[in-house]
Amino acid sequence: MPIVIDDTTNPAAYGNSLNLKQILSSFAFILKEITGQSNWKIPPSVSLENIPAGTVGDKGFHKVIHAQSQAEAPVNNLSRDPL
Repeated sequence: MPIVIDDTTNPAAYGNSLNLKQILSSFAFILKEITGQSNWKIPPSVSLENIPAGTVGDKGFHKVIHAQSQAEAPVNNLSRDPL
């Protein structure tokens, strides 16, 4: 029995009791969202292995969060050598 997968909806977002078609459609929807392709069957243009570490989106989110955490990090005066 063939199953028609619908990658335009995510049944798992609003249901806990899913049949096989809904589970596969949810996976296809999420895969399509992750790859950014128009269809779940199209492979991504870049493999995960080829994405530089620390890269998150096109906004440089990782760099912004890292810079904020460094600026807000408490200074530990106990670790400094006495003068």
